[in-house]
Parts: sequence; structure tokens; C-alpha cells
Amino acid sequence: MSDRRNPYLILGLPYGAGRAEATKALAKRSRQARRDGAFPYELEDLTWALNQVEMQIEDPVSGLDTFRVPADHEVFDLPPGPGLLRPAPQALPRRSPASTTADRQVIVDLACDDAFAELAQRMTESVAPLLAPRQPVKTVIRPSTPPKRRRF
Repeated sequence: MSDRRNPYLILGLPYGAGRAEATKALAKRSRQARRDGAFPYELEDLTWALNQVEMQIEDPVSGLDTFRVPADHEVFDLPPGPGLLRPAPQALPRRSPASTTADRQVIVDLACDDAFAELAQRMTESVAPLLAPRQPVKTVIRPSTPPKRRRF
């Protein structure tokens, strides 16, 4: 059973990189692993990846089961504008009759009526508390000093 880890992805190398590039990548990635706590690989994984790359350089048949992934992510970026994967929009023929000025005026009138009804409803809700009948305020007079107690 083959190991499904890709040594080139672990080291951040394009497929088929040489021994010198792999050694530089190991040094760079090991520094990242020591500094960054969220780095996805450990030093053992990086050493394993370097050994795999060196083994595939010496014996190319041993790397046949390594899946290849392009290291250049720009390969997947689509060019701007229409193309094979992004066809241009096509205009469809009209299936309904063209609207007239009278039809558009009816729509505008209905929209104005709807806006006026909404405005009237909001105004009624905001003014209603001001127009509600008020209850008379009872005034209570309290003496400033308590009354003296009578002695019998």
C-alpha cells in the first residue's frame, strides 16, 4: 500500500525538483515549522519528504505512485472575459409584447399609491400617541415638615 502523502507538496516544491532545491526547501520549511505553531507538518514529515524526493531522483520508478499536483496555483486562474469555461451571454428573443407608455404609467401610479399608503400608516403610528386623550395629573401636596404629635 502506498503512502498518500506527497513529498513535493510537503516541501512546497514543483514536481521533479532537484536535490539542491529540495534541501533548500527543507531548511525553509523546518524554520517555518519551528516558528509557526499552526504549521501543518512536523520535522519528521519534512525529513521523510526529503528522503522520498532523493529516492525518486535516484530511482525514478519508485515515484510512479506519487500523485502530481501543480505547485503553480495560477494555472487554475481563468483568464478575464469570455472563453471556453466562461461563455459569453446570449440574448434570447422577446416572448412578450413591448410595454406601452400607458402600461408604464399604471405601474407608476400603483407604486405611488402604495408608497402613500405606507407613509400614511407610518405617520398614523407616530402621531397616534400624541393625539391620545390625556388623563388629568393629580397634584399631591406634601408638607415640608412632618406634623407635630399631640399629647393627651
